[in-house]
Amino acid sequence: MRLFELLLLLSNLGLFALTVGLKKGRRRSPVFALSGVATLILIIHGTVEGYRIQLFFLYGITIIYLVLSSYSYFKKWLLKNPPVHVGLGLYRYSDHADRNRRAHVRFSCISTP
Repeated sequence: MRLFELLLLLSNLGLFALTVGLKKGRRRSPVFALSGVATLILIIHGTVEGYRIQLFFLYGITIIYLVLSSYSYFKKWLLKNPPVHVGLGLYRYSDHADRNRRAHVRFSCISTP
């Protein structure tokens, strides 16, 4: 195996160990961080060494870990701050901690007063 293939395999084994070893409430941040590292290794592996058909299962596991850990990491924030449609496909996220009841616009190029 090449260097980045081995790193990708070890990072996925580490993700599995964190998922099994940590309690449900404590695993959200470490699994999210390590899945980001694994995805970065996957991108570097693809650009430097090229993808191989034999490792598509490993690539799929990496992407599944990234999607599931991202959902788990941002689920609590999204439930607390649901998106509000402001038109033209743009959404704003209200921040309940803000005492002035102003809306913060995120992920858009249009700001609201």
